[in-house]
Amino acid sequence: MGDMLSQAEIDALLSKEPLDEESEGEGLLLQDAEMFKYVEYEGMLAAQTTLSTILGQNTKIAIDNIEVTTWEQLGKDYDSSQAVTAFSFKGKVKGTNLLLMAADNAKRIISSMTGEGTTDDKAPLSEFDLGVLGEIMNQAAGSFVTATSALINDNISITPPDVSEYVLSTSNDVYDRSDSIVKIVCTLDIESISTDYILHIMPLSMASEIAELKQAVDNREIYDSKEREVVMGKAKKSSMDGKKANNDTAQYKFSESSIEKGAHSGNMHVVDNVNVQPAQFQLFDDSISQAIEKKNLNLIMDVPLQITVELGRTHKLIRNILEYGPGSVIELDKLAGDPVDILVNGKSIAKGEVVVIDESFGVRVTDIVDASKRL
Repeated sequence: MGDMLSQAEIDALLSKEPLDEESEGEGLLLQDAEMFKYVEYEGMLAAQTTLSTILGQNTKIAIDNIEVTTWEQLGKDYDSSQAVTAFSFKGKVKGTNLLLMAADNAKRIISSMTGEGTTDDKAPLSEFDLGVLGEIMNQAAGSFVTATSALINDNISITPPDVSEYVLSTSNDVYDRSDSIVKIVCTLDIESISTDYILHIMPLSMASEIAELKQAVDNREIYDSKEREVVMGKAKKSSMDGKKANNDTAQYKFSESSIEKGAHSGNMHVVDNVNVQPAQFQLFDDSISQAIEKKNLNLIMDVPLQITVELGRTHKLIRNILEYGPGSVIELDKLAGDPVDILVNGKSIAKGEVVVIDESFGVRVTDIVDASKRL
């Protein structure tokens, strides 16, 4: 993912001329290309983590290539049926993004995740397939956008994804056929399921804007860093000048006092001995500290807190959850007789055992969690 751009990519991205005579728009400059690739890398890394969690399988996304192309050329390069997820950015950066994968690969992923879905390679994706794929891609796109927002310092949101299946050369409601677009080719490797491509498509103007915003953030950080160095340098110099001035004043007063004392003694060089003693500070006993702590606690005594008793937890795949019904038993990660967790505002503070009080459940505290383990 972190490999440098190939010479062919650099030539394409560096060019100010369209890649095709019928294309319009300018290519990304080399500096912009590097900035854009870094943002894309971090976004795909976040999406990779989300997909691993959703699918319950070790998932890797590796960026293989970034290039400027057109929709017409894209349709020639990928002429099979594609599962297309469309979503738009809202914020400083605006524009429609597409995530494309082979429809056959989408079927394998959906079938492995849910145990259902269309498995016939020749059959189109069903409504169920499109719904599941939409939810998967919505989560992945959300993670991608969150990472991108942090890098370019912009609060980006996305529209709900629109998932469909079509052949690129015959259908397109997003881009003009001759528009310049950026194609990010990635390898999507899902352990024990499939290894295939996934494409991220966006307008060239949008990619350029993302790169420019990332560059602006980096420039600002460099400026702030240098500004802090200047301020710290001035503060240090001011402090040193202040110390020097204080020392000069003290030396002047000492010399003046010595001269006066020397004059009274009849000898200008005689200085009386100075009585030096260690400084004495008032000691505060524990009762005062406790009174202060009690007074501070009294300020928050009426603040309500939520107490939760947690019996246990577990992780299940979506296919298992879909099978639940009345009478299903969910096995938790705790053994019978294990103490339950007592949480205050989501923080574990104690352990306890479940008891019955009249007709209600309760919990008897058996152990308090050490304060160092509550963080």
